[in-house]
Amino acid sequence: MPKLGSILVSAAIVGFSLPAMAVLPQAGLWTIGNELNGEPGRGIQLDRQGGQTIVLSYFGYREDGSSMFLQAGGKMKDGKTFTGNLVEYKNGIAVGGTARTAELAKDYGAVTVTFDSSVSGTITLPGEQSATFSRFTYEDLSKRLNGKFPVTYTPLEGRNGEQYKGSLTLTAEEGVLKAEFSIITDPNRPYAATTCTYEGDLVPAGYAFRSAGTRICDGDLKASNFRFEDLHVNEYSELRGRSYLKTARQGEILQLISGLCMSSENTTFAQMYCNATELGLTDADIAE
Repeated sequence: MPKLGSILVSAAIVGFSLPAMAVLPQAGLWTIGNELNGEPGRGIQLDRQGGQTIVLSYFGYREDGSSMFLQAGGKMKDGKTFTGNLVEYKNGIAVGGTARTAELAKDYGAVTVTFDSSVSGTITLPGEQSATFSRFTYEDLSKRLNGKFPVTYTPLEGRNGEQYKGSLTLTAEEGVLKAEFSIITDPNRPYAATTCTYEGDLVPAGYAFRSAGTRICDGDLKASNFRFEDLHVNEYSELRGRSYLKTARQGEILQLISGLCMSSENTTFAQMYCNATELGLTDADIAE
């Protein structure tokens, strides 16, 4: 494709200037500072069910060494900050005990979390200095990224809801992500797809991955800075993620990526989607 076509891919297909977006965190276990060392310790269980409301549960210890459990809840403000009071309860139901209603034991004061991504930020606990805050990753799912995916590219804004078809082939190995992708800019000319290649790092981010590197497309004179966020394949073979292209005029421009993992196994009649074994699961794991 000539240089003009490559420019159109960058400006029209990938999207327009990135709008202000909330930094919505992943639900799950989070670690405090550099305390993650493989030994028993404290941490945060954060729950968010798709909106701005957060329930934060702290598990840690008192000065005498006994364990404690605190909770805070509320909505995020300014798209990235959560503040709530950590409270302790007592006299609730014991393990194996009879039903009874717990009561407030103590209010320990405010906890504040400022997120800079879906898997990182800073946390300030009552009486403590601010510390780094990060999503705990305990399972390697990078194998799921290896494969070919028919995908849909969706600009976040600026193209009247238009979507573009294409393909994405990913190779994840030893902390490196490589990608080959095509984008069909004109549905009447599917044979004239724009093709691009990408290489960058591969960083675990909870259930997903992040990657920053460079991308070059047909007709480009040089590579451009490019990154993936929240890139993952779930247990139903669905690929999801976001890509960001850095441009001199528009800053970072964003597109959403969605697709399905195609099986690498040979079939007689048609291409099949990835099976449970290829996803590191069993049929029983994904049975309804």
